[in-house]
Amino acid sequence: MAFIMPLHADAFSVDSLWSRFVRPGDEARTKVWWFHGETATTREGITADLEAFSDKGVGGVVYYDQVHGKGDLASAVFSPEWWDDLKFAASEARRLGLGFELNISNGYVAGGPWITPENAMRRITYDDTLITSDGKRDIVLPAVAMPHYEGIAVLAFPDDEIADTRLLKPEIRVNKSGVDAISLFDKTGGLQKITENGTVITLDFGRVFTARTFSYRTKGRGKAATCAIPTPCIPGSSFTGAGYVELPPIGDLEVSDDGIHYEKVCAIPPLYRSMGYKLDQITVAFPAARGRFFRISLHDWNVPGTAPSSLMFGNACLSPSPTVDNWEVKAAFRPEFADYRQVSKISGDKGISFKKIRDISSYASADGTLRWQVPSGRWRIMRFGHVPTGAKTKHGRKGMSGLECDRMSAAAARLQWESFFKRVCDTLGLAGVKPDGLVMDSHEAGAQNWTAGFAAEFRRRRGYDIIPWLPVVSGRLVGSRSKSDKVLYDFRRTIADLISDNFYSVIDSLCASAGVTFTAQAIGAALTIAGDNIQSKGRVVKPQGEFWAYQTTGGYDIKEASSAAHLYGRRIASAEAFTDATYRHSFAQLKSLADFAYSMGNNEFVVCASAYQPWLDRFPGSTANGRQYSLNRNNTLWPMSRPFWDYQARCADMLRQGDAAVTFCLYVGDDAPVKLLSHKLPAMPEGYDWDVFTTDALLTAMRADDKKVLTQSGTAYRMIIIENETFVSPAALSKIADMAVQGVPVCANRESLVRVAKMFGACDDDYEHVLNRLFSLPNVYPLSTMAASQEADIRNALAAEKISPQISLRSANTPTEKVYFSQRNTPEADIYFVYNRGTGVFRDSVSLGTAHRNIELWHPVDLTRTWLVADRKSQASNRVLLELQPEETVFIVASSGDAQQTVNTVAAHNEQPMTKVLTKPWTVTFDPKLGGPEKPVVFHELTDWTESADNSIRYYSGEAVYSTEVDMDSTFLVEPQATGPASRAVVFSRTVLCLPSVNAVARVVVNGTDAGTVWCSPWQTDITGLLRPGTNDIKIVCANSIVNRVIGDASLPESERVTFSFPEFLKRTDRLQPSGIVGKVVIRKYGGR
Repeated sequence: MAFIMPLHADAFSVDSLWSRFVRPGDEARTKVWWFHGETATTREGITADLEAFSDKGVGGVVYYDQVHGKGDLASAVFSPEWWDDLKFAASEARRLGLGFELNISNGYVAGGPWITPENAMRRITYDDTLITSDGKRDIVLPAVAMPHYEGIAVLAFPDDEIADTRLLKPEIRVNKSGVDAISLFDKTGGLQKITENGTVITLDFGRVFTARTFSYRTKGRGKAATCAIPTPCIPGSSFTGAGYVELPPIGDLEVSDDGIHYEKVCAIPPLYRSMGYKLDQITVAFPAARGRFFRISLHDWNVPGTAPSSLMFGNACLSPSPTVDNWEVKAAFRPEFADYRQVSKISGDKGISFKKIRDISSYASADGTLRWQVPSGRWRIMRFGHVPTGAKTKHGRKGMSGLECDRMSAAAARLQWESFFKRVCDTLGLAGVKPDGLVMDSHEAGAQNWTAGFAAEFRRRRGYDIIPWLPVVSGRLVGSRSKSDKVLYDFRRTIADLISDNFYSVIDSLCASAGVTFTAQAIGAALTIAGDNIQSKGRVVKPQGEFWAYQTTGGYDIKEASSAAHLYGRRIASAEAFTDATYRHSFAQLKSLADFAYSMGNNEFVVCASAYQPWLDRFPGSTANGRQYSLNRNNTLWPMSRPFWDYQARCADMLRQGDAAVTFCLYVGDDAPVKLLSHKLPAMPEGYDWDVFTTDALLTAMRADDKKVLTQSGTAYRMIIIENETFVSPAALSKIADMAVQGVPVCANRESLVRVAKMFGACDDDYEHVLNRLFSLPNVYPLSTMAASQEADIRNALAAEKISPQISLRSANTPTEKVYFSQRNTPEADIYFVYNRGTGVFRDSVSLGTAHRNIELWHPVDLTRTWLVADRKSQASNRVLLELQPEETVFIVASSGDAQQTVNTVAAHNEQPMTKVLTKPWTVTFDPKLGGPEKPVVFHELTDWTESADNSIRYYSGEAVYSTEVDMDSTFLVEPQATGPASRAVVFSRTVLCLPSVNAVARVVVNGTDAGTVWCSPWQTDITGLLRPGTNDIKIVCANSIVNRVIGDASLPESERVTFSFPEFLKRTDRLQPSGIVGKVVIRKYGGR
């Protein structure tokens, strides 16, 4: 800890920035999703909620109908009562100076009863017919009996396929009772429950059978990787995400000549659970396996250490035909990251000859009826059409459920806009309370792989016709395996482009025309559709990510939002914040989540969520059907929450100044679905920030200049890194090579680029030529495929290019123990946000990559402002000593000034503090109205309330006042000096009161003067000048979680309860929350011995 002399006026003035730091603008204040619809609405509840938000420093609300219960008492949408409540809420927000925004739909997420099947999310469907013709026969196929079917094309091609298990009818045996072995291979049969580990299904073909493909259906288990927010991890490990657990294979496919000795053909992969529509079938392609006997051994499908569970399995088929491996994923029927490792094991397979595929669509009518004279030979006829996926909105008020709108259609986007938001926006505008913006939550409605006009869009964007290639969408190999995979890559890429251009871009344009902002989690942390998160976020004025309260180590969805903001010239990188925070969460716990987000470059928070409270005399009141959404006025911590909200505004405002400073831009490919995957990140040295980008930004928003990559926002990257095992399209490779020619350093692995390009059939002579041009340059550096070597590779490249760290850091550098940072630069100052995550104190000499010489430390919690102590062992003027307590955050602000003066005046005051422990008993006064003791209670030692034998203390929730006295002599007394922007001065010495475990939040009063609120690390408050010689009165007002009182009330009759929960969300047997001050309270004096 360092204390300093006055900052002299001859130094460069950063007072205007300090003024913003002390009093951040309202536009930087955190907003809340204000969830309505669980209860009836009262005007007094609206006013009380909004006044509470305004009083504590919340900047605005998103009026959002989201219902998790029945919502029986809520008014119907568009009813007179609903309109009256909405207008009143908007007018009250305007009166209080709060922002007021609306959701894109009623409920979650974008659709409603106005979305017709034609404008809904749609998927491809197909059927096939095998016919042998003498050339004189007409085929007549009946109409397709599927609701809202629309035809795409009818194709025919010669077929000489060998029959599969569904036609050959092998003898099938199973070793366990209760399993119908025959129906497991029935195409129309359902799934069977397999309960016994080691269930073996044996197929005897009676002769040698050649198999190349195994397909089956199973029920999803565990969270899919696409639905899990990637979390910090050790580079090079397997996928790591919040709530994700890697599942073992559900068994093995084996082959034998004699039915006794078996060899493994392939593992049988599990199916992960994802949200919304998806196809629950898996197809595994493998090198040809030959034998009379095949067996499916289902075993060990449970994660080790978990409780045994059954396996749903069925619709199995073993086929000799070569197919696209995992085609259900590659054709975007199921949202997963495509895995090409299995493909690399297969060679020699050839599929349908592309030249022999005939388009006979002209012989089909709109309903799918086909009349065609079949040429002689054996022909397969495939009809392709599209139907609604059936995905519907959820969590809306009664009567508002409807189909989700088409995410690839501009017409559907406009229909959604006009049917809900425009109607509401226009009505509120006429009432003089036009909303400020439109928001859209993450897309979790599942897969979509077709829309009207898709074929034309594909041809325009890819340069060839998708129609004759449609058999690959059903898994059939057309031409080579690599060509089929490349077509499906183009297919998914077109889906991603249409989502970005025809949905998010269209909605953003409509918002701009209406004069409102558009904030969207385009597409979302749960990437349940074949989209490109970074591209889609770049299409909206406020790209948004999300972080959840249970993700204690952080999540990288928010990094996508800040990357998109930096790439596409967006000032705000927004974040859905503290999602599903409960009444158990303290402000300190939530702050650690916030600090990770700030270090990822986010500069706006929108809380998910605050449950609307209709009552003035019941708490906690509405619990959102148990989801809690606890950041509301009925939270017992709310009265002391102002510093929590001010802290967020202060950080967000500082992180909006100037331009983002980022060293690395990491290319993560564009193989949709695509998002940042933490396990694929290279091992990067500490002290350098990074963003991710995909091809869209590369081609449209990034250019090379002066050996840097410049973006629309003013961000200047110093180096491109290409992730390993990532497909770099020819266009992307060419652009990166052009940038490298202009001097931009590039770090990549050539062998990885070649290997993946070959899988897509892209590694032709032109591709090799560009690779040769790229890797012949002196500023292109190798990147190992081994994570252990990557950091050294990148350090070598940085050294060769003379790229210094933004801030030199040497922390533990693990996901749970690490010093994170983000940086913004203005013409006058370089601003560093630094966060010490973990349990250890960070104390080290730190070098800043800044040319400014005046280096200050600004504390966003207590608003102290100090010089940083220069490192006397270093000659560099930008090398300083930095100490951070666990979970502490600071801003380092570097501006022009006299650095030598800083060195001379600071060093003498860097010393250990004087310490005094408060030893007298504490008198603690609880509130009897909240169920506390009628009389004050004396604590000789400060202990956890939940350990008390007195239930009125054990189950107490609310504020309690701790009182004691402390005798002080003159050695501890410090007279305050002038501080603040006018004098640019801070104190020589400083006295602080340090609290041990607070278990929530506390306000300190010394001799009748409020000394501030203690709510987070470093768990202290400045009491300089408040102590006097002799006896001093110390009061600490401590508030704890409401949880304990709710648990205590669960054992009481309703008439004796203090709390009211609608509905109840805790039981009497639930765990109590540690409460009160525990340990020794200490006074420390720094400096001036």
